[in-house]
Amino acid sequence: NIALSSVLEPSSLSSYTSAVQSYVTFCCTHDFSIDPTTDTLSFYIIYICHFIKPKSVSSYLLGICNQLEVLYPNIRRNCAHLIVKQMLKGCRKI
Repeated sequence: NIALSSVLEPSSLSSYTSAVQSYVTFCCTHDFSIDPTTDTLSFYIIYICHFIKPKSVSSYLLGICNQLEVLYPNIRRNCAHLIVKQMLKGCRKI
């Protein structure tokens, strides 16, 4: 987090932190592990599309990846997974 704060603009860091808080709240509320698996990320995409503009969901995922990559090194691979991409594509059509 300290390294990120020196690289990111304050507004980006704030947005990324907000995205992670949203993701963690989603996981806790729905009894999912915080571990960002392809399934959890897919469910999160469907969930968050009901609260923010569908086109903004990619930005949320980017923030989640940037903030959680230190703890979950596979997160970028999971975000690039076909099912996650398909969920994003479907979300944009809503």
